[in-house]
Amino acid sequence: MGSVRRAGREKIQNLGMGCVEMTKQSGESYRELGIWVFFCAVICIVYSLCGDRIPALYMGKIFGIICCIMLDILSLVVYVTEKVYWMNGITYKEAAEAERGQRKKFAAKTAGIFFICTVLEILYFFYGLQLRTSNLQKDSMITAGLLCAAVLAAQKIRMN
Repeated sequence: MGSVRRAGREKIQNLGMGCVEMTKQSGESYRELGIWVFFCAVICIVYSLCGDRIPALYMGKIFGIICCIMLDILSLVVYVTEKVYWMNGITYKEAAEAERGQRKKFAAKTAGIFFICTVLEILYFFYGLQLRTSNLQKDSMITAGLLCAAVLAAQKIRMN
């Protein structure tokens, strides 16, 4: 009976530790990441089925914006759940040992980079509307370049 009380007191004391203890207790999980991947696949399938309803002028540009928004959603999920080990270069052990503020700061910086990428993609969309340009290959290359630049910039962020 005494060990049960002691364990209960330890759990109450650990509540003050915040998410670090919860992360260590709950273990490594990729469930939300799997949900996000499934959501992205559904969005891509729906978009491809609606292709004949979207003018060719907007096709590549809208898909680029969708890709950027999907990355924004992922970065928000990482920020809310503090599962920064989903990001490249961070192990589960490093994430569990880091303080909550460090994880939040890391996730916020990463989200900021992806939000900037989205803003640039939207600006490119409106620029293309003004000039009435329609080139799926060029739009895809610009989107890929923006996304690669965002991912490379996010990889340079360190936890400390």
